Amino acid sequence: MSRVAVSGCFGLLLCGCVSSTGSVGGRQAIVDDVTGKAPYLSGYCVDAVDGKPVRRATSSTVTVIPMALVDPGRHALTIGERTVTAVFEAGKSYRIKNEHGTLSVVEKVD
Repeated sequence: MSRVAVSGCFGLLLCGCVSSTGSVGGRQAIVDDVTGKAPYLSGYCVDAVDGKPVRRATSSTVTVIPMALVDPGRHALTIGERTVTAVFEAGKSYRIKNEHGTLSVVEKVD
């Protein structure tokens, strides 16, 4: 049996789920930045958090979508050439929103 590691942002829509109590234990916020075209996915990928490489959700199987993990508190997300600052709460999910050319981070509501 071979192991497959998935990291970074990608343009595929996978059937699976990420739980804030699963691989992250509810201690971090999740930013759904899986790239793809609107209206289905944001089209933006978090490259760094506070200038450091972004941490991503992982699993021993490929059933976890590698969304960005962010500690609670105020953080600056680097998204391409842009920087977006937001306050994150542990255990909550967020997404990147583009409204009239301005990027923001909003709580994800399913």
